[in-house]
Amino acid sequence: MNLWNVTFELITEESAENGDAAERGFELENGSLRDALEACRAGHWGYTEADCYPLSVKSPPRWLTVYDDGANDFTTSNRTNYSLHIPDHITPASRMRLARLLKCYGV
Repeated sequence: MNLWNVTFELITEESAENGDAAERGFELENGSLRDALEACRAGHWGYTEADCYPLSVKSPPRWLTVYDDGANDFTTSNRTNYSLHIPDHITPASRMRLARLLKCYGV
């Protein structure tokens, strides 16, 4: 099943002053896990955090946000973050394995 989604948010200096993002949208819709990991730049991230804390099999993540150090544009101070949205059919144990794989904070 290809139900993996990746969203992004672009944060500019101006939008950060307002506590918001300048732009949000889909980087990938209904892709494979491999495509989703590539879309969120997994492997090149600065750190990853989940939508909930603490993480456990009883409280697994629904999405993981990858704060990508490689997605910073140092000439403009813009930053792009990516969120990997986990499909509903993925079990809590597999969600936790994915969080560990991406070195999610709190795992």
